[in-house]
Amino acid sequence: MKQAAVGIAGFLYGLVLSFVYVFVASHYNWSPTDKMSVSCYPNDCGIFSRVALVLDVCAPILIFTVLNVVAWKRWPAKRWLIYFGCATTVICAYWLIGYVIERR
Repeated sequence: MKQAAVGIAGFLYGLVLSFVYVFVASHYNWSPTDKMSVSCYPNDCGIFSRVALVLDVCAPILIFTVLNVVAWKRWPAKRWLIYFGCATTVICAYWLIGYVIERR
């Protein structure tokens, strides 16, 4: 029961992290670029674009759920914090790298 609660805590952390990313990305006033943006409307997008979007949003949820379940009672707190911090940093960097590359 406690392991399930820890898994749910990881799930909620990943959910909040995804929500914060989507909220900030959609409300931040990104400066316009000279490059033409290439996007598609929901009906025109291929299946790959839809799968990539779902994975971008759901991957943190799955990663932190699995991390908490695996680390529960197996890892010391210091090791868990290092992995948790590294995972958070890598996920945030992955999300931001797309905007940095696009703006160059």
